[in-house]
Amino acid sequence: MGGLFDIGKSGLETYKHALSVTGQNIANAGTEGYHRRDMRVAERQLIQSDSLSVQDQLGLGAEIGKVSRAFDTLSYFKLIKTNSSFESAKTVSDHMVNLERSVLKGNQNIFTELNGFFESLNGVQIAPNGIPERQEVLLSAQSLASRIASLGSELTQINSDLFEEAKLSVGSANQKIDGIVEVQKSLQTVGSPVLGPSSLLDQRDQLLKDLSGHTDISIQYKEAEKVRVGLGQSFGASDLIDSFQFKQLSVQEDKGKLNYYLDDAKTDQITGGQLGGLVKVNNIVEETINNLNDFAISLAREFNDLQKVGVDLNGNEGTNLFSIPTIELVTGDGSTSRLSFSADALLDNEYSLKYQSDKNSFLNVSDSSELQVNGGYIKIGGNDLFLGTNFTDQELITLKPIKNIASNIDILLTDPKNIAAAKSVSVKNNANNIGNSIVSVSANTSKATSTKLSVVDDFKGNIDTANPKAFLSNLHVSEIDAEISKITIDAFVQQSSTRFTLTNDDITSLKSSQITFDMTSGDDQVFNVGANSGSWTDLSTLSDLLNNGTIKSGSGSDIKSLGLVAVANQNTIAFTQANNATNRVTSVQLLGASENMAPAQPSTSNVYVFTKEGRQISGPTLTDAEALELLVPANGFNLNAIYKNDYANGSYRGSFSDVKYFSGSPESPTGFLKESANADGSIKNIEFFLGDKAFQTQSNVTKAISNSIDAVVGAKINDDFQATLNFAEQADLDITKVSHHIASDLRKKSSSISVTTLSFDASVLNKIEPFSIVFEGQKYSGKIVFPKSFDDTLTTANVILEGAEDRFTPVLTKKDGNAGFDLSLTAKDGVPTSESIQITSEITNSVSQQKVVVTTGIDYENFSTDLGRLSLGNGSVVDLGTMTTEGGVIGNFTVEIVNKSGKAEISIKTNVGTDTFRYQPADAIASATNILSKRISVAKDILTIQELDGGANNIDIDFKTNMKSMTTLSDLPEEELLLILEDTSNTRFSVDYSTEPVPGLSSTNFKLSLISAEFGVYELSDADTGQSIATRTIDNNGFIVVDDLKFKVSGTPAEGDSFVVSKSFASSLKSDNIEDMLKITKFDAANKSGEFNTKLDSLLFGLSKHVSSAEIYKEAAEGSKIAVEEMIDKFSSVSLDTEAANLMQQQQAYQALARVLSTAKEMIDTLMEVI
Repeated sequence: MGGLFDIGKSGLETYKHALSVTGQNIANAGTEGYHRRDMRVAERQLIQSDSLSVQDQLGLGAEIGKVSRAFDTLSYFKLIKTNSSFESAKTVSDHMVNLERSVLKGNQNIFTELNGFFESLNGVQIAPNGIPERQEVLLSAQSLASRIASLGSELTQINSDLFEEAKLSVGSANQKIDGIVEVQKSLQTVGSPVLGPSSLLDQRDQLLKDLSGHTDISIQYKEAEKVRVGLGQSFGASDLIDSFQFKQLSVQEDKGKLNYYLDDAKTDQITGGQLGGLVKVNNIVEETINNLNDFAISLAREFNDLQKVGVDLNGNEGTNLFSIPTIELVTGDGSTSRLSFSADALLDNEYSLKYQSDKNSFLNVSDSSELQVNGGYIKIGGNDLFLGTNFTDQELITLKPIKNIASNIDILLTDPKNIAAAKSVSVKNNANNIGNSIVSVSANTSKATSTKLSVVDDFKGNIDTANPKAFLSNLHVSEIDAEISKITIDAFVQQSSTRFTLTNDDITSLKSSQITFDMTSGDDQVFNVGANSGSWTDLSTLSDLLNNGTIKSGSGSDIKSLGLVAVANQNTIAFTQANNATNRVTSVQLLGASENMAPAQPSTSNVYVFTKEGRQISGPTLTDAEALELLVPANGFNLNAIYKNDYANGSYRGSFSDVKYFSGSPESPTGFLKESANADGSIKNIEFFLGDKAFQTQSNVTKAISNSIDAVVGAKINDDFQATLNFAEQADLDITKVSHHIASDLRKKSSSISVTTLSFDASVLNKIEPFSIVFEGQKYSGKIVFPKSFDDTLTTANVILEGAEDRFTPVLTKKDGNAGFDLSLTAKDGVPTSESIQITSEITNSVSQQKVVVTTGIDYENFSTDLGRLSLGNGSVVDLGTMTTEGGVIGNFTVEIVNKSGKAEISIKTNVGTDTFRYQPADAIASATNILSKRISVAKDILTIQELDGGANNIDIDFKTNMKSMTTLSDLPEEELLLILEDTSNTRFSVDYSTEPVPGLSSTNFKLSLISAEFGVYELSDADTGQSIATRTIDNNGFIVVDDLKFKVSGTPAEGDSFVVSKSFASSLKSDNIEDMLKITKFDAANKSGEFNTKLDSLLFGLSKHVSSAEIYKEAAEGSKIAVEEMIDKFSSVSLDTEAANLMQQQQAYQALARVLSTAKEMIDTLMEVI
């Protein structure tokens, strides 16, 4: 009976659970994310140890086989993908509808406002002097600007709303992530024997689906019901969840762009779901903002340009109609202003600049480059920006690009009279004309676009000798823009150089190696860079250590003294040597490799500047054959160009040309120094002008190119007094102080020194005592700050000197026994004229001593000779006579003859009086010493040579450099010019220019003259200077076209007739400029006018395209999602009919099993009764 009871009991228990499963299905038939449960009934299995029991072999009943979810992984993955795509498409579509509504606001959209503006211009064309009509133009312009600005602000707000929406969506997504992790933890502890983890799995999968609505995800199922979730389509760094580990999402806004982060790492894996859709909407809004900005800028530029070439009702030149700030300026005090530059003044990046008052420049904080201020203008980001000059030293300012430019558009004009309805150019007949012709002028709308690069683009970055421009062609042509007012073209011979490109392993090896420079002199210079390896980690640091002399050769030389400069970029290091370096480097050895120094080659290049009409402004004169070959359209010249060199290297239309030649022509310092003299020639002044960047060491780290400072200045008074200053071999050379270097070098050749001593007693303690000095004809002043007690330490700070030169070495010492102090002043370098130093103190108890010491080439032994004489400051002379080694005393002077290494040294001193003296040796001594009758001094960087005895005052200066030529053109007229570089081999070029307007330039007034009636030849000239600009032959239709002007000649002119083309203020009642404004209602590609129309088309049609495509994509994504959902429903959903049938079957089984138990009980009861 036990077996029957067990069968019934197990069956009842099994079908009770089956009824629970079926009931659970019916109860959750409408629950989202619920997957149908299916329970399998299995026969209860025997236990192995009981397998021999006959009774048990009859069966043990039923048990729960497995409760499973109706879940298809492949279909579920499709659902995740389609759900993410749909939510993304829905987000985009919904926002596109709102965006389109903002842009196309009924009757207030940009199209209608623009049409209204043009209609108002029609009114002024009909009635140019009508104030109501002009007022209507301002009102409609304001309405148009307001609508553009309003739309710009709306778009900015839409972007802000997108960010807020993204933050909410990210927060919700993070909640889903937290929920999924918590469910996974619960799955590990679930204990229901019937329902098992199914409910938790449904909960987890529903959370995953919800998460896919926020972002596209990838899913990977793992053991023990764990899941791995990746962001986007990948796993690894983009994992959102891995079992119980998870990351959080966040969003940040940067310059209007949405950026997502996974924990702290920026990610671009989010392309689907609501968050991906918001990124797409954000990109479209940004595109719309950019299109609106382009439209607003183009509209403002075109109308402002037309305004400025017109004349208003007051007879004044037109001014800008629209204001459109593009850059924000934040000053040091935190105040902000918006700068309305030309509409083309746009910055891509933010710039922090620090003003340097001593240089009148701004330091770019990011790259340490200097931006020179010229008339309040700086050049930055390809723009000339006017910042003004009201900045304090070290003040930090910030220039920021204004992102939503369109939202700031406004109109500037408030007075309707300021509308420039008339053109500003007019033509007037000369009163002496004989013919009856009439000339009119209009803009040349078919002006050909230049085929030559502007120097701005052609030489972009090539503004110094470290980054020159080299050309492969023998002839190169660039265009000098009309806006350029000054340009400098430097041509220089390429210097000797070589370079090495190393691997990372090579650099490591170099840290224990050396660099060897093979020298022509044979004394090869070896630099043990390995010994300093602790000081450098890369080649850039190594090059810095070589350049600043930290690393020296075994002989103690640094590369600067060899005329070398090193420059490195990443794995490349290069060496360049000045052409004027005396000890040449033939090759460089590094890590077993040897590279020859490419030798410099002579240059035969020429630099020319022409007008496009063939007028030569600078450069060598051309022969007729050379001009015929050069002046062709292929070289940028106009078809009718005619060669004229009347103004070459002089002045053209008020401009100035300054050309300096060096290599390839007689070497001369002309232009780099200025010599002047007094009436009798006894005083000669020499001023050097060597501040140009071409005479400085320059390095371009990016390209690993450098230019070693390469110039030599020589000065010669006689064979004994010569000085050579080789820029390449001087450490820390300040080239603005060349005169000081030359003077010092010349003085060092002298055989004499001067010393003066001033003695004080102890009463000067804790006092400041002034004194004065007279030396070499110049006056100096000074003061001594005496210590408070004799215990204080004395330093050079105790003596303060002021004067034209740093000429003295002061030493302040204490006397023995603290009896007072001694001040000693020694003339630096030497004293060619053997003059004494006169020092005068206001203290009565001070004692001075003057001394001059002269080293001779005469043997000390048996010294006996005529010393010569002393010339005193009061004009008297003291004859020293013949002396021996015993010396002597003559008047107030004591003469000592000292043995100095076997040669006689003459010391002359005096303790009496304050008058100066100059030692003039006799012939025997003069021939054995280096003493001059010429003073060598420097004041305000001017070298002065003064002859004291009436002799010839000659000094020869020579100058050598690797510069080939320097061409400077200044005060250029507003005319496009051509820069032509001929025979460019072995020559490099750098170009620097300024677009700063120069006041007082030649006007834009012209004179058109008929110079040949027979052939119809006209000459266009500058009305102010009379200089020829262009020569033209009239065409068959009576037109003459020159640059952007188009003349129409009607009637019959006579030879010699002329017409003045000028700014006209008498035509202010005309409306011909309005006609040009109305022409730009349509885009004219040939004239590049009306371009804003294409920008508006891009704005409107681009948005329309996005709206339609978003709706199509949404419908497609929705269809795909529904199809997958229907497929899943067929497989996983609850069918009430099926469940009802299952319920009936399970009820019947349950009832039958209950009957089995009842029967078993009855059988037991009967058995018990029998027993």
